[in-house]
Amino acid sequence: MDKKYNFLVVDDESDIVSILSDFLQDTFDCDVDVANNGFFGLTASKSRKYDVIVSDHRMPEMTGAEFINRVREEGGPNRLTPVVFLSGYVEEAKLGVKHHDGVVFLDKVLYPTELIPSIEQILDE
Repeated sequence: MDKKYNFLVVDDESDIVSILSDFLQDTFDCDVDVANNGFFGLTASKSRKYDVIVSDHRMPEMTGAEFINRVREEGGPNRLTPVVFLSGYVEEAKLGVKHHDGVVFLDKVLYPTELIPSIEQILDE
């Protein structure tokens, strides 16, 4: 029996969250939790283990880089969880992330062609 995956999508744009959730659920046997900012993402990441976290970078109150840095530094079940940054500000996100191990950076406009192969590669490792 194939594994059922758990994903966390963190993005402040509700349309993007909906599209990404549908995209993931159409491709994988999975549950998708969503958070509309880094604070809610941080709370979710403390209570459930995820196979992959997909995050935007530029969000109000806490950037995606700040969110991931806190997930990594505060420990918890997702300290080592692979992350896919899906952002229009990839270079800015790269500069903000302290530890690049297990982090993939994708330009948001490329998600239809690059997101699923990136996640499949992560899950195969």
